[in-house]
Amino acid sequence: MLESLAEALKIFLEKHLIPTVISLFGAGIVLLFIPNDSWMIKKITVTGVYLLIAAGCFLVVQLLRYSYEALSEKRYWKKRGKESKIQDEKREMECLWSFMDAVNPEDLKIIKKLMKSENKPIEYEGYWFSPDSILENDTVMVSRQISRNGKMIKQYMLRHEVYNNLMYSQQKYGRISHFKDE
Repeated sequence: MLESLAEALKIFLEKHLIPTVISLFGAGIVLLFIPNDSWMIKKITVTGVYLLIAAGCFLVVQLLRYSYEALSEKRYWKKRGKESKIQDEKREMECLWSFMDAVNPEDLKIIKKLMKSENKPIEYEGYWFSPDSILENDTVMVSRQISRNGKMIKQYMLRHEVYNNLMYSQQKYGRISHFKDE
């Protein structure tokens, strides 16, 4: 029985030595301010009061320690979240700029025209474009056919995500590709 208690005490002190020492020291200081004729000392003895105060101090120390660890972890994840957002933005801009570097000059003019017009649809009559034209790229462009005066007209505009990313890149970095515009 005594051996198992000693083993439990040993394991406890290995994990919580510093809080235990702080608690015992704090309990000793608090006990100095309690008068010897106090009702608590008369009821449960000086040792009992000392252990009771030490237990209370231990709980307070542990609460403070866990609170500090929780706040530290929260700050760490908040900081890491900001860094992650910055890295995500850099990756997104890198993909956008790499794509825009590969766009042919005619398509680049169309994209810039759409950006200047705040993405208002542009219209083409007799819409025969090469299959690799940006106008035929559904990931970048949205299109629809309309009939006006008996003629088929196709309207094009950038997808909202693409337009927003291009505008953000232009406003923040002053460019929409790796190369600065002239």
